[in-house]
Amino acid sequence: AGAHGAGGAARWRVPAAVGGAVVGGALLAALWPAAPEAPAPVPDGPPARGHAAPVSPAAPASPSRTPSPSPSPTAPPPSPSPSVPAAPSPTATRTAAPSTAQRLTELVNARRAEAGCAPLRLDARLTAAARAHARDMAARGYFDHADPEGRNADARMAEAGYRAGAWAENLHRGPRDPAVVVGDWMDGSIHQENMLGCHYRDTGVAAVPGPEGTVWVQTLAGPA
Repeated sequence: AGAHGAGGAARWRVPAAVGGAVVGGALLAALWPAAPEAPAPVPDGPPARGHAAPVSPAAPASPSRTPSPSPSPTAPPPSPSPSVPAAPSPTATRTAAPSTAQRLTELVNARRAEAGCAPLRLDARLTAAARAHARDMAARGYFDHADPEGRNADARMAEAGYRAGAWAENLHRGPRDPAVVVGDWMDGSIHQENMLGCHYRDTGVAAVPGPEGTVWVQTLAGPA
């Protein structure tokens, strides 16, 4: 499903239904007129090892004759030098695997590059809005852009702290693979229009398990 809109729009347009159904998943869309695009806003090397100069063996002392050894106080044995702990061996740096949101956004940005659009930037506020809606749909058993109280994506974005000049939202339910989701959204209709909208600069993505499969929410926006 997809929806988009702009804060200052006075007209509504309802997109035509997309022919056919996606096997194993559900898609939904609704449309608002979009506003014009707003201006976009070591490795450490291995630890140095200690080194010391080589120690030469002392030359044997030449024997000397003394009439009779006189007793002399003995010096206390030298205290042992503190041991220096060995430097820890360097461990290989592990690279964190990309998140589901990152993987889906990378796939979308590849399509945007083909269309001549700048890449979308993952925004924590838009991701929070997407996650809240996905969890709500999974918990309360509905699948729509508007929640049971009638709030749409622009209200959820504002609640998360993002003031959107233009906004859009894509929904999907069923598949677990981000590549399948993006492929289904490239349907020549509003989902594709949303993803390839060059006036959108920021995005948020959520994927939440639900009783009827994974619930996906993609939010897209341009700052006001």
